Amino acid sequence: MKENNLGQKCEYTDDCTVFNSKEETNGTPVYIYRNVFCNRGYKGWKNCEQYIEYKLNTIPKDQRMMSENKMIDLNNVTQDEREILLLLERTGKCLYGNIFKELNISSTKGAELILSLASKGYIINEGKTSFYQLNGDLI
Repeated sequence: MKENNLGQKCEYTDDCTVFNSKEETNGTPVYIYRNVFCNRGYKGWKNCEQYIEYKLNTIPKDQRMMSENKMIDLNNVTQDEREILLLLERTGKCLYGNIFKELNISSTKGAELILSLASKGYIINEGKTSFYQLNGDLI
């Protein structure tokens, strides 16, 4: 997505449990959360875990999921993507936010990398949780 959509509401607000106050926001008042993430355009959306999960669910599974025995070639990814893949290989699975902490990368950059890896089918989130794991073996 190249345009910023500054000031526009996220396209998933009708379904979003956080936007509709059906889920806790870790003590942050919902109106602040909405202003920082939901109503800020792509700049806010790409930092929102809910947005990323909704976005991934709109990508057809055959385009983002690989077979269980698929090999992931580390030569076909960027250095930052490689670090995430190696972390997931080492840990087995990792909580969304902990990936950023472990690798000392910004949440903005981390969100873009996770979305990229997930859309390529290299990583998947475990059910409806915020845990991510490899979707194949590294070579």
